[in-house]
Amino acid sequence: MSQHPSNIPTLPASGNATLAAQNNQVAAPESAIASADQQRAIAEVQAALVIAASRPRDEIKARERLITACSRLNLAKRALYEYERGKEPISGPSIRLAEAAARAWGNMTYGFREMSRDQGKSEVEAYAWDLETNTKAMRQFAVKHWRDTKKGGYALKDERDIYELVANYAQRRVRATILEIIPGDVIEDAVRQCEITMNAEVGDIKEARKNMLAVFQPFGVLQEHIEARLGHRLDAIQAGEILRLWKIYNNIKDGVSKPEDWFDMTIKPADAATAAKAEELKGRLAKENAKPAAQDAHAAESPSGQQATLAANAPERDGTTQIPCPNRDGALVEAAQCPSCPSYTDASGMFCPSWQGEK
Repeated sequence: MSQHPSNIPTLPASGNATLAAQNNQVAAPESAIASADQQRAIAEVQAALVIAASRPRDEIKARERLITACSRLNLAKRALYEYERGKEPISGPSIRLAEAAARAWGNMTYGFREMSRDQGKSEVEAYAWDLETNTKAMRQFAVKHWRDTKKGGYALKDERDIYELVANYAQRRVRATILEIIPGDVIEDAVRQCEITMNAEVGDIKEARKNMLAVFQPFGVLQEHIEARLGHRLDAIQAGEILRLWKIYNNIKDGVSKPEDWFDMTIKPADAATAAKAEELKGRLAKENAKPAAQDAHAAESPSGQQATLAANAPERDGTTQIPCPNRDGALVEAAQCPSCPSYTDASGMFCPSWQGEK
């Protein structure tokens, strides 16, 4: 008895053979293309190895090329990053400086490739290869297609979003592999030169402050957030603080950290404006209290100044507008007229009995 239901037709033997032949014809070109790509990749690697062996690097010139590159402000601004580990600031060369070092060092290839993708994650390999010494550094890791948010997160479906996420994670590993290949003292010299360049180019603090605000604004970091981290107003920022802020900016821009890792993003501009006004008022009062004593003494020498001083030093009489005058047999007089009375005080500075009585 047949194992197939009677209502499902079966292909004749000749039909099966024809279908298999067609499949073989389709598979053959695909395998040929794959083989051609593999042969091309092998040929490119072999050519690169031959060129590297025939033209070995001059390490002194390579170092000079890197130092020259670090003397340019555009690279120096993006060459360093900073993050906090246990409330301790940690800084180092960024991926941009690592790439510049690889170009200057020469005879190197570096990058990353997605090895596989399955069940919402990608298997990725980052590498750096010194073709001259045939030294290779690799990092293999998995990237989950997931984006964290304050409300938990969500899975990524769009191809562009997935690529950007994978590239973001991969660049950090590429940086590590490059720094593993290039000698550490060369990288240290490059970092030092970048700091020198930044210190020299900070120049006008006012302009540097303006540029700093402009680069942080797209990440939602405002002047109020920066001032809260610095602990003082932005007007008082120093060159060293600007350099540290540039490192933080590079860290955020490269996706290593988030703005809330560095700044109190709960601060609202209105709250900061109130604090700024309070600070301004405090400064104004300090200036007023610092007026020369000679100015106060000069005011006290004039008759109007003496009267004002006596009125200020007189005992308070809450709610009293009229008081009995001892020179007028106890008749009521306006208290405001007392400072002009010759008997308001005696030679020893004592006040009139009407002022020395009940307060």
